[in-house]
Amino acid sequence: MGFRYKIMKDKDLESLLIKTELFQTEAALATQFIKALGSAESSNLLSSEEFEKSTNNELLQELKLLEEKLRIVAEEEKQRNWSAIGLANFSQLLREHDDDLEKLTGIFLSKLVAYVNANQGSVFVKAELNGRIVLEQKACYAYDRKKYLTAIIEIGEGILGQTFLEKETTFLTEVPDNYVHITSGLGDATPRSLVLVPIKINEEVLGILELASFSVFPAHVVQFLEKVCESLASTISSAQIKIQTHQLLIESQEKTEQMKSQEEELRQNLEELQATQEQMERKQRELDEKGNLIQLILDNLPIPTFVKDDKGVYTMVNKAQTTLLNLTESEIIGKDDTFFTTDEKERSEIKKSDIDALHSVKPIELPTQSFTTSEGRNFIFKTTKVSFLNTITNKRNIIGISI
Repeated sequence: MGFRYKIMKDKDLESLLIKTELFQTEAALATQFIKALGSAESSNLLSSEEFEKSTNNELLQELKLLEEKLRIVAEEEKQRNWSAIGLANFSQLLREHDDDLEKLTGIFLSKLVAYVNANQGSVFVKAELNGRIVLEQKACYAYDRKKYLTAIIEIGEGILGQTFLEKETTFLTEVPDNYVHITSGLGDATPRSLVLVPIKINEEVLGILELASFSVFPAHVVQFLEKVCESLASTISSAQIKIQTHQLLIESQEKTEQMKSQEEELRQNLEELQATQEQMERKQRELDEKGNLIQLILDNLPIPTFVKDDKGVYTMVNKAQTTLLNLTESEIIGKDDTFFTTDEKERSEIKKSDIDALHSVKPIELPTQSFTTSEGRNFIFKTTKVSFLNTITNKRNIIGISI
């Protein structure tokens, strides 16, 4: 088969050569751009005079779109790396200081303010004050220096207290001029943006992170703050549990020592009580022996004999007395003469003689007295009464002998 040849005019050939040269130039530029992708050289190349003079606008636009997509991907990757490194560093920081809540929040806040390029920050932690729940400022950091301030925010009070209730991040790019807590640390200027992130774990808010800046916080920074606050919440919860456990341990130890002290005191009291009881039992035995002896003596006396207390109540009688009254000993002991005589005049005389005997240091011999029993029997007595000190009751008693 033979080759076919086409004869071209000089001008057509020249045009083809120009197009071929232009195509080669654009192909070379495209190759050079692809090699420079991901660096500043690609942007410089796209804006170069050669690209601008390129007649293939479609190629130029596609290359520009490709560059923009790659730039976005690179920026997102950079942000992800920044967030990942930050989360790792702050997680390590939190693990190293999880035993001291004050120190923890202070170091955490100072590092965080610097990492996100903020100007001021505060950490508020939920606390109990006088029986109510409040937000207590645990750390405040501003202008590369720590500010030792104290602040109590009521739940629901202001932007911060409302964020606590809503449990969602508050991001403001127009900060109120009257938001004194922020402006006081930023000189005369109001911050351009303010972010308040709940420090929460399992939907329980433990506190609020507050950051202010003269520039607007990017979206990936806000997302980073939310993630790092989750780690902070876990650490705060752990620290609070440790603090509570330590406090309970101290209270338990104090109660144990107190119980030991009380137990020792109780043991000593018990020993003293036992000694006292033994002493009382010995005295009681002695008293019983003396009482039995006195009772034996009294019972062998042929004449009625009795003992009364300071109220005129019989405390001891002999057999002759019980025979006289025709009553048993138990029926007489614990009663006075009103139970045994029905005559009011006789009662009065007996009571008066008892009083006279109690106030006399010598035995007194009373005049003849009449005594009528409840059965109607009448006796005429001549009684001698003498008072003595009852060492048990420490009161004067009377012993009487009747004929």
